[in-house]
Amino acid sequence: MAICLKIKERSGNYSGSFVTQSLSCMNIAFSKLLKTPQHQLEFNFLKLGGDYTNFYADVTDEKGQRIAFNLYKNDQGNWMIQGQNVPNWISSMQTQLTQAIEEELKDEKWLD
Repeated sequence: MAICLKIKERSGNYSGSFVTQSLSCMNIAFSKLLKTPQHQLEFNFLKLGGDYTNFYADVTDEKGQRIAFNLYKNDQGNWMIQGQNVPNWISSMQTQLTQAIEEELKDEKWLD
């Protein structure tokens, strides 16, 4: 879900004023059920500040422990997983995690 506002700003004096319009999105947060090597788990995603290339993600493993990590797009345009002690089974899901983000961004009409 995203909360977006169209912002209109008027600049200049009365005779030479102009209006600029921008789209300001406060957040994107969504969840996806993804199949892991062992189970199907719910992954939560939250867009971090800036553009659409940096996300926080977390999941609760089968033992009830919350695992948190970041996904970011590098200079080559590839999504990367970043975090301390990220289990191998999450690293092996990089393609699925990337697809989940890309699908959500594609489905959001307000990005156009």
